[in-house]
Amino acid sequence: MKINNCWVFCIVLSCFSLSFLLGMDTTTGSWVNSMFKPNIESVSLLPEFSDAYGVAFRDLNGDGDADLYVVRFRNLNRMFLYQSTMGRFKDITIQTGLGGNLYPRHLENLELGASVVDYDNDGLQDVLISGWGVTTKLFRQSQKLKFQDVSEQVGFQTPFSGNGGVWADVDVDGDLDLYLTNEHGENRLYIQSSKGKFADKAAEYGVNDEGISQSASFADVDMDGYPDLYVCNWYAPDIFYRNDEGSRFEKSSLPLVHLTQSLNSNGVQFGDLDNDGDLDLLVTDRQRQSRLYINKSGNLRQWDFRDMTDETGIQNPFPSYSGLIADLDNDGWQDIFFANIGPNLFFKNQQNGSFTLVYKEQINAQSRLQYYSTGAAVADLEGDGDLDLFVASKDTTSTLFLNPGSEGQSIRLYLEGIQSNRDAIGAKVWLYSKQKGDSQQSLAGYREVSGGGGYLSIGETVVHFGAEDGFQYSALVQFPSGKKVEVDGLNPGEFRKVREISGMFR
Repeated sequence: MKINNCWVFCIVLSCFSLSFLLGMDTTTGSWVNSMFKPNIESVSLLPEFSDAYGVAFRDLNGDGDADLYVVRFRNLNRMFLYQSTMGRFKDITIQTGLGGNLYPRHLENLELGASVVDYDNDGLQDVLISGWGVTTKLFRQSQKLKFQDVSEQVGFQTPFSGNGGVWADVDVDGDLDLYLTNEHGENRLYIQSSKGKFADKAAEYGVNDEGISQSASFADVDMDGYPDLYVCNWYAPDIFYRNDEGSRFEKSSLPLVHLTQSLNSNGVQFGDLDNDGDLDLLVTDRQRQSRLYINKSGNLRQWDFRDMTDETGIQNPFPSYSGLIADLDNDGWQDIFFANIGPNLFFKNQQNGSFTLVYKEQINAQSRLQYYSTGAAVADLEGDGDLDLFVASKDTTSTLFLNPGSEGQSIRLYLEGIQSNRDAIGAKVWLYSKQKGDSQQSLAGYREVSGGGGYLSIGETVVHFGAEDGFQYSALVQFPSGKKVEVDGLNPGEFRKVREISGMFR
């Protein structure tokens, strides 16, 4: 797609970091160089801004284009609506009333986390801001791009030092529940007991711990139909909770370094990195100890995660905020991007249990600004079948990376819940492949639709798989209700919509 360059903010290319490319083959090197090197298309789309933390990279107005909402620590939040027909973003912050709190005082009323979900299942995306003091707010989209603050109406209580909010259908009753981490007290679990009404049941569910918690993420680790929960703490070991059939959470006792030591953990994300059909775990922290834990749970009721950081080649020697798992190069294997204090890093999945560092952000040693990246999220902004990346930064300019990958090398599924929550958060998708003419198929990958992760952020909920020409694909979709839908005849380059009740609808 051709980007319209007529709408251009004054962007100075030197404010963006250039890529430092490490040893790699020519094809990979060319893609990495194009992906991470600034170009006129990416730098003309957004104005320069820093002081950014949480990111929501999702379609807010239902036109099929990914929009961008960025929460800023002490400044005006930014709401950018992407207009694909014009190839540009439009700043609609003021019109939507999503600018946030403009009167922070010292450490009061700061804002950090961003999230966008359809919490009330009405087909319109709503916006959550997580912050300190009185700034944790839920904005309901009552009409297209018309937002109303419903925080008190739904049952939120302030003051509260919120860092991040993540969503899942904890009790599997068809609507989304919300877990909020707390900087200065007990974390909260808001269970949606009736449409649009929440009650804090953290104590009842056993998740009201306090450890200056930062990010969190839900995922159904043992595939029993109930989302489990990982919580990152700063001044206590992290906690990995098992969901006991939607009625209570139990702390796991896995011998993982982040669960036994206090390492100032910042971010967590789940993803199937070895394409074996279960979710692995990536945790980032301020103590330069970010770790990759591979899921080896043959018996899924008996959790078995193993620290494979060194074996896989994932060495991140910098304080890190966000670890993002995504198949950026569309080769069918998910890669890892780190948003760091220091140079950001991109590790390519080598498809053999190892990763190779192929991009290291080049730091300007003469700059007085600290390279301090925070939230990160992916979405297919241009609708060309590959994932684009937005990286928020605190002191330097936040950056949008447009993916130059060739069109058509992916399979993308948009899921719509009917009995389950409308966004299908918590849905599981297994992708199978076979060579054309063969009858034998094999597992090509596994995804679970996430309600937020990394560092205080959320990306698109479209399920994305890199795909290879010469293969035919099929998918098995399991919605949170347990309903299964088979999707056959998939080919690279396809985008399908899948509804829970009627199956494919386009």
